[in-house]
Amino acid sequence: MTAQGLVNAPDEAIAITPTPISVASFTDRVRKVRHVEATFQVTNTTAATLSNLYFLPTVTADTDGDPSNNASTPTIAGTPYRALTYFDGSDASAKAASLQATSGETLDPATGEITYTGNIYRSDLDVSGVVPVPPAGLSATVQNAGWRVALALAPGEHTTVTLGVDIEGIDPDSPKSDVYNFRLVFTPVQDDPALTATGSVPDATRIRGRVTDTALYGGRATFGSLYTAPGFDIGAAGEVDYALPAVPAASDFTRVIMPSNYFSFGCSFSGTISDSDAEIAVYDALRTTGVQGDPIGTLQESIVAGGRRSTSRVAHVYAKAPVDIEGNVWCFGNTYYSVHLKAGWNAVEVFGSNVYDLNSGARSVLTAVRNAAGVSASVTDTSTIVLHPGERVTRNVKFLQLGGYSGTVRLSTTVPGVTVEPSTVNLASLGTQGLRAQALSTPLTFVAAADAPDHPYFLSSDALVLKDGNDAPLGQMPLSLQVLTPSVSLSSYGTPLPVNVALGDSGSVTLSLYSVNGLNGPVTVGVSGLPTGVTVPPQTVQVTSSGPTTVTLPLQVAADAMVGASKVTFTFSVPLSQFSYPQAASFTLNVLPKRTALPVNNGVYPAANGLWVRTTSPYSGTQTLTFTRYVNGVAAASFTLDTIQDYRIIWTVLSAPSGDLIAYGGPDGQRLRTYHDDGSMQETVYAESLTAASGPVIDAQGRFWYAQNPAGSLVHTNPDGTVTVVDATRDYRSLTWTVSTDGRRIVASQYTGVAYLIDTAADSVTPVGGNYGRYGAVYANDGTGWFWDYGTLRQALPDGSTRTPVITLPYIDSLIGFDAVQPGVLWAKTSNTVVRIDVNALTSRAVNLGTGFDSTVLNRQGGVDVIFSSPTPATSHLD
Repeated sequence: MTAQGLVNAPDEAIAITPTPISVASFTDRVRKVRHVEATFQVTNTTAATLSNLYFLPTVTADTDGDPSNNASTPTIAGTPYRALTYFDGSDASAKAASLQATSGETLDPATGEITYTGNIYRSDLDVSGVVPVPPAGLSATVQNAGWRVALALAPGEHTTVTLGVDIEGIDPDSPKSDVYNFRLVFTPVQDDPALTATGSVPDATRIRGRVTDTALYGGRATFGSLYTAPGFDIGAAGEVDYALPAVPAASDFTRVIMPSNYFSFGCSFSGTISDSDAEIAVYDALRTTGVQGDPIGTLQESIVAGGRRSTSRVAHVYAKAPVDIEGNVWCFGNTYYSVHLKAGWNAVEVFGSNVYDLNSGARSVLTAVRNAAGVSASVTDTSTIVLHPGERVTRNVKFLQLGGYSGTVRLSTTVPGVTVEPSTVNLASLGTQGLRAQALSTPLTFVAAADAPDHPYFLSSDALVLKDGNDAPLGQMPLSLQVLTPSVSLSSYGTPLPVNVALGDSGSVTLSLYSVNGLNGPVTVGVSGLPTGVTVPPQTVQVTSSGPTTVTLPLQVAADAMVGASKVTFTFSVPLSQFSYPQAASFTLNVLPKRTALPVNNGVYPAANGLWVRTTSPYSGTQTLTFTRYVNGVAAASFTLDTIQDYRIIWTVLSAPSGDLIAYGGPDGQRLRTYHDDGSMQETVYAESLTAASGPVIDAQGRFWYAQNPAGSLVHTNPDGTVTVVDATRDYRSLTWTVSTDGRRIVASQYTGVAYLIDTAADSVTPVGGNYGRYGAVYANDGTGWFWDYGTLRQALPDGSTRTPVITLPYIDSLIGFDAVQPGVLWAKTSNTVVRIDVNALTSRAVNLGTGFDSTVLNRQGGVDVIFSSPTPATSHLD
């Protein structure tokens, strides 16, 4: 409280009941706070009235470290509390910092709203006149906050005081871990009787008195920007005697009651007023500056006697005509009036949003209130500071001491690589520097380090930073500053990004380098982030400001390099300018698997070792297919098959899980041929036609499974020429058939959700549901199904349930199938990428193949073969 100076209450001035009259507590589970409060009776035992009686929490400390000469136990360091214990009586001193003094409170359990009750707990009190008397062996320091006990307490008069404390950071469900008992040390204080006695009768037409804050000596007080009154000087010894204008300017007047349509929200009045059109001009608190123009704070006429509140102050109101006002005015907030104004100047009492007539015995003094301490700075030369690495530029900087701050000011900048010399200035206390002195101006040198990065743009965050000796912020001054570092900017051309290079091949990437900020000299360009097996030797070129310089970096990919995509970043022996496009500073390098040439690509099938490649004769009613097995691009075996005769399809070819090729049909439609890797063939003739079969697939034993006409029974062939009926109870003709990689399981499914799991070794059929028969699903050797569901890989179990493994994946077009050798590896693809998914380790790796491909086949010896037709037929193998 700054309206009055507080001093010690007289010795033995009060008597306090030794035990509380009442106690109360509650727990706020939302804020995790337990509030406790105790109410005591207080009696004035002196012969004089105690004015503005406060209890201030007081910190005590051992002065010499010898507890034997202490008359009392000191409080816990930095707090006014001692003797903290838990419910079980054990020491709770460690939680002293969690106790926060406050007013009495009540909690509405329905809304959780906190209401402050009882004695007001105020902060920012003026305690400069308080000298606490500690117990022997201790020192004492009062806090500048406390409970107001009474505005006035007459001799022998009683009152009560409620002392509240919030215990913060509690566990609401474990009250035994909270502080249960503690003692509070406080000092009773009151208004300085001498100050109260010397207050003067407020003068309605003048502002008169003396300020004691030496920072204002020779300074100035001004009204706010809404007033036309110019303000006034403060004397060299703090004296003030200012006559208000005879009649305020017309712009200073406002109506007491504004029209109801004033602004969009309107204004209102409830009460009585003798003249609803009354206009008044109100002159209230003043802003103050020191002799150097430093903004100090505010100045007000504090009422020290005869006021209704301890915070009351005097305001000056000019009324154009007499008016009596009693009621609430709501307009930009609420103001309560209880005044009887005469024409001309009036002195009134103001506290909060209330305006009252002055009491006849009112006395006031001038009180200065300082703003929060800080420092502002400005340059006398506002032109842009331009620095190159290693350069220095000096500017004169003017400092203003906000709130009268004095002491150390540490200086730095937010611009990378730029420092300030000197890095510290010291500001003397205001009022000790002589009248009408200029604000402190000092030359500051801004220094760019030899390796300062390029900073060509002005950023809103660029500032001179001012902090005190403890690194607490004091203020900032915006900086218009550039660091122009000789550097390069670049663009890429000639090589499309990403860069695609196959195993064992070479490639290159070409850049154009441009000189920035006068760079003229050699620049070495390299790269970082290369995958294993790829080398790019650095290249050095001469860069000048006359035009772009081209540099080509060769890339060499070893035959055993790591296949996949890598982000490769360019490196430079000089800084890269911020003017350069960020996307040009790196590129994607796709190391592609080696491509092996194929003679044609009319169809590719997996072999037990290598690939079967189909070539087709010209069609003229008859067509012959030639199947050649290639291993690493070399032909190893071949056979021919007349698949069309007299415009009729004779043979249809399927791939078996073993790597054999199965042809079914023949002239009579009843034949099944098995072609092995060496081109040899066995033919079996059956008693029924196979060409009309629905959904044929081949199992691990090389048997031909199909839906038999006319009933659609599930059957398979046998090597001896017989046919086994597995299930004659269902019609399998309209179902889609999918076989697992090892050929031991077949799933026959329909889009409606109907699905059957067929165990080829046991010749058994199990109906399954849910997503098990999902379109596009592939099946692992363990019988689980896997499908791609709008961006998510899901696993379908035979019991109909579905689970979603957590695997980070790119977007996938379709699933290829499970690996023939590593049963936990699932292969998938997009238009130009093959994805290897480990469903056990929950990992994935995408291989970008650079261009689109035609098809993929699961290699019977593990991995997947990718088939290309452009620019020439070829295949790549991935493991």
